[in-house]
Amino acid sequence: MAEWVLNAERSNPSDEIKKYSEIYQKILSYAKDMGFENLITYDENSGGYYATFEYEESEHMRYIEQLRTLVSLIFVIIMW
Repeated sequence: MAEWVLNAERSNPSDEIKKYSEIYQKILSYAKDMGFENLITYDENSGGYYATFEYEESEHMRYIEQLRTLVSLIFVIIMW
C-alpha cells in the first residue's frame, strides 16, 4: 500500500522515492527464504520482485483496495 501511495500520482520518481523502492525490493527479496515464495516472485526481465496473483487476491488485499478507494474519494473531496 505504501508503495502505491508513493507512486500513484508520480511520473518521475525522485531520488528519495528510488531509495524507498530499493529498500522495498530488498525486503521482498527475502520472501522465499521466509517461506512466502507463493506470495512474492522475482521477474528476471525487469529485475524486480512482485506480488503474485495469490497475494493480490488475498483477503487483506481486498481490505487494502477498499482503503485505496476511500483515500481516492477523500482526495477528490479535498480537491473539489
